[in-house]
Amino acid sequence: MEIANETEEDALKKFRSACEGLKAYHAKADLVVSGAFPSQCLYLLFHSTPEVMDASEHCCRYFGYKRSNRYMPHLSLLYGTLTEDEKNKAREKAYVLDESIDGLNFQISRLALWKTDRKDKETLESWRQIAECSLSPN
Repeated sequence: MEIANETEEDALKKFRSACEGLKAYHAKADLVVSGAFPSQCLYLLFHSTPEVMDASEHCCRYFGYKRSNRYMPHLSLLYGTLTEDEKNKAREKAYVLDESIDGLNFQISRLALWKTDRKDKETLESWRQIAECSLSPN
């Protein structure tokens, strides 16, 4: 979720408030997918379970964020601008490193707030974690 024109202090307050009311939840991976954007070059798509979707909506409410598209729960594995052949090789490598990657099932027990610069698409060196919180047990 991208929040523009938010001071770090305001974002931190909203993040902490959102975390206070959120319980740990489970996520289950679906498959490794390549996308059209550098930030979604290769990602692990998750099942859109009610728990996952509700957690996203919960956090969006605290930040006053309104989605223009349906939420797609995912974990970026690779950022960059690659050809389709390179993406296919990267996807194959993901399965070599962990053949069960598309069956991962785990608990989300912590969230992190990051400050990112969307102009920094190659190195991501400007990105930094602002805070992390543990969610209450389910």
